[in-house]
Amino acid sequence: MAKYTIVVFGGDYCGPEVVAEGIKMLRTIERHKPSAGTFVIQEHLLGGCSIDATGSPLTDEALAAAKAASAVLLGAIGGPQWGTGPVRPEQGLLRLRKEMATYG
Repeated sequence: MAKYTIVVFGGDYCGPEVVAEGIKMLRTIERHKPSAGTFVIQEHLLGGCSIDATGSPLTDEALAAAKAASAVLLGAIGGPQWGTGPVRPEQGLLRLRKEMATYG
């Protein structure tokens, strides 16, 4: 049976709530269609919540996990709380996209 590692970035504001529903769907797929494989969920911080916790919008550890994963599940990033200072939530999202070659 296949095993898929999914890195989850809940993100900011409503992001964690929305992503939680996506995780529920993955668990439903596991239960109702076992042949689809199993999903190993790894949660990491990205955006404003990461700035608050670590001072960085995306840590090297979180980036490495995303690059090694089968997939990434991403919630909303950013918000007015972090303003327009030198370290912004969007910088983490842009770095993730660039490093994973998913941004034009």
